[in-house]
Amino acid sequence: MTQSINNKRIKLISEIESINSETDLDAIKKYIQLLKLIKEHGDIFKGIRKDISIAELKEEQNFTNFDRTEFDKLIAELDIQEPIEELLLMLD
Repeated sequence: MTQSINNKRIKLISEIESINSETDLDAIKKYIQLLKLIKEHGDIFKGIRKDISIAELKEEQNFTNFDRTEFDKLIAELDIQEPIEELLLMLD
């Protein structure tokens, strides 16, 4: 097994030595850094999904709808009399 790893390493070094593009070398360097981070920190790095549905997001984030009756009750308890414009001016 060690011989196989050494052979792979030698072939990889040879392939890297033949690269003349700085961009390609930078990409290889970034990939190696990413591999080290993944090895060091486990699976905290997740790939980016190409698409996701609203239903999947709701499930993933444990979303629950708000209770409209409770919301209306809270609004009534606040009993705000000032016009919205005046309230907005208070924010400044």
